[in-house]
Amino acid sequence: MIVIPSEGSEPRDLLLIVIPSERSEPRDLRFTFGKNETRGRRWYAGSMFLVSLTGFAAGTLCTLAYLPQALHSFRSKSVRDLSLLMLISLNVGLVLWVGYGFMIHSLPIILPNAVTFFLSAPLLIMKLRYQGER
Repeated sequence: MIVIPSEGSEPRDLLLIVIPSERSEPRDLRFTFGKNETRGRRWYAGSMFLVSLTGFAAGTLCTLAYLPQALHSFRSKSVRDLSLLMLISLNVGLVLWVGYGFMIHSLPIILPNAVTFFLSAPLLIMKLRYQGER
């Protein structure tokens, strides 16, 4: 990762990520830093605020998408139509995302996944508890 400050800003305000690519695509860019020319690399740049805002927006929308199912299941007190395998994989995945978020210190990953976990974990508990009953 290379961080290049914009004029009048501090280095933490701009992020430039260079991703090596073996493929040649029309969107690949050729850019020069001093005398070194680099080809076959894609790059993304933007302010860290925009990056975090995008992460929070994505996490919020994904959590809100799950909310109607969770509310329906809580109100009806039924998880009969929910797959046990789906609930297990969802909860394990959410715990892993929260752990990953802590490892890289990213609130846009931690918060939405933690909220979704706290909505989905009770559904898994209900499914396991009432699995044999019909």
